Amino acid sequence: MALRSGDVRRRDVRDVDLDATILHVSRGKMEKSNRPRLIPKVLRPHYRRMIANRAPTEPLFKTPLTESGYHTHRWLQEAMVTFCALAGVPYICPHGLKGTAGTMLVETGHASEAIADHLSHEKKSTTERSYIAPGALEQARTERGAELITEGDQ
Repeated sequence: MALRSGDVRRRDVRDVDLDATILHVSRGKMEKSNRPRLIPKVLRPHYRRMIANRAPTEPLFKTPLTESGYHTHRWLQEAMVTFCALAGVPYICPHGLKGTAGTMLVETGHASEAIADHLSHEKKSTTERSYIAPGALEQARTERGAELITEGDQ
């Protein structure tokens, strides 16, 4: 869903629609962040369980560790340490997952403009400079060009 950490931890139960297909994001870092996001099908049953029989104004990801019930900014960082250790992979910070998403999208043929929109960036140059692995964009362009040339040979 390419959300920033703050966009995740500041969600309320009411931000999830009743069928758990849409997550409404507000109060985001960038104006472009403030929009509905499609919840992937695989996560919808989990979200449905999370919102069942809960007050609309409760934090979606509630914790007893803070007075407000919202997690601190370190929550996802600490969780990623655990997740990466369990997966046996090097640590990657939560925000780094946006870069992974950007690189994967360019490698599967998505345009920079669409990737920038998905990542809630105002400019595609931000996406290309900081959220796509070095060389991935050029490689994707080369592969697409080669496909176009070889399609004409058939």
